[in-house]
Amino acid sequence: MILDLKGDNPFHTRAYRQAAKVLEDLKEDIEDVIKNNKKLPGIGASLRKKIIEYLETGKIKDFEKLKEEFPSSLFELFEIPGLGPKTIKLLYERLNIKSIDDLEQAIKEGKLLRLPSFGLKKVEKIKKGLEIYKISRDKIPLGFALQIANFIIGSLKRNLKDIITNISYAGSTRRMKETVGDIDILVTVKNKKFVDKVNEEFKNLEIVKEVLWEGPTRTSILTKDGVQVDLRIIEKKSWGAALQYFTGSKAHNIALRKICLEKGYKLNEYGLYKDDKVVASENEEEIYLTLGLYPPPPELRENLGELTEAKKIFEKYIQPILNKEKLSLLDAYKLLKESIKSDENLRKKISFENLVTLKDIKGDLHVHSKYSDGANTLEEILKAALDFGYEYIGIADHSKSLKVANGLSEEEVKKRNYEIDKINEKIGKKVLLKAMEVDILPDGSLDYDEDILKDLEI
Repeated sequence: MILDLKGDNPFHTRAYRQAAKVLEDLKEDIEDVIKNNKKLPGIGASLRKKIIEYLETGKIKDFEKLKEEFPSSLFELFEIPGLGPKTIKLLYERLNIKSIDDLEQAIKEGKLLRLPSFGLKKVEKIKKGLEIYKISRDKIPLGFALQIANFIIGSLKRNLKDIITNISYAGSTRRMKETVGDIDILVTVKNKKFVDKVNEEFKNLEIVKEVLWEGPTRTSILTKDGVQVDLRIIEKKSWGAALQYFTGSKAHNIALRKICLEKGYKLNEYGLYKDDKVVASENEEEIYLTLGLYPPPPELRENLGELTEAKKIFEKYIQPILNKEKLSLLDAYKLLKESIKSDENLRKKISFENLVTLKDIKGDLHVHSKYSDGANTLEEILKAALDFGYEYIGIADHSKSLKVANGLSEEEVKKRNYEIDKINEKIGKKVLLKAMEVDILPDGSLDYDEDILKDLEI
């Protein structure tokens, strides 16, 4: 972002982006890679030195200097959908817009309309982006939440492998909501004497900026990215009940408690009770099964009909097993799950077993190659696509006007398309599709003429 604002050499900027992608996709710990002097593909000596500097000091001197050149509030503008580096740079240089408040004021006063290529349509798009930003600013994208949650869980499991018995994220992260507020993590330990050790390990993780709350069963921290994470230490005997309760949603839990009352049960984060006696608590699935419900996947727990469906599935598939076999509820459920694994037709009949997964994705219609600002060659993209089981993948590089992203000239498009055809011929099927991310120019025309566009598939 900073290099974009400075108007740095696009090749220089691209090198940093590619390096970031390499590090993001790295399967090993970066410290181990550096320590063992292993190669990092696409990362030269200069960037490697900066990585080492960061690992040793937690900072990169050049980056800290660059940050001082711009007000920190300016970087908030990058969070607004539809605002890219070029636009932000223009707003900063021409209108001295340094923050969200500055931008809102400039829109109110009509200042944006004075800028070149800023028409009513573009200003409306920025206003819409501002609205989206305001709605979502207290939340983070699911992908980012999972990154934080998985880092914390991985670190605690690795460092406390002889202490932790169960660990999972809960809340909207487990329900896979598009955006997440606070992240909830639940954990059980072998012995109560280890509670303090788990809390200490959590508080001292490298991503922690501040400890917000500390208690024997719950510790809350704020990460350096401004995300609150709550760690709850649960008694092992209550693991299933706590996981169910803290996964939510609130609406789902209210509807579930209503079913409990109708059947003479009481449910809370400690267990499912009948006449004040715990009947299910350690296993989440058992709580639903005891209530005559097939356990709904966390992704569906929004009180949108999933409990009605859960009852139908239980009566149609679990109850007949119980009528036929002398099995516990949990064993009957496990038996059905085993049958589902080996019987595709059975799986298709049970709605809860048919959620969309990564395996269902047939392809991707928008990836960038090394021809523009992507990190991989066409051959590498093809290999990855086939490894994922994709049937097709659209190579949608940037068009020529976007020079900062190494947009393709007409000749480069033709060269790339020729290579795509040759690769498809070689493998005997069309997997790579010819696509482009074509800019719409200020006069409303497209970045390429018809003679280029006619050869594109997307």
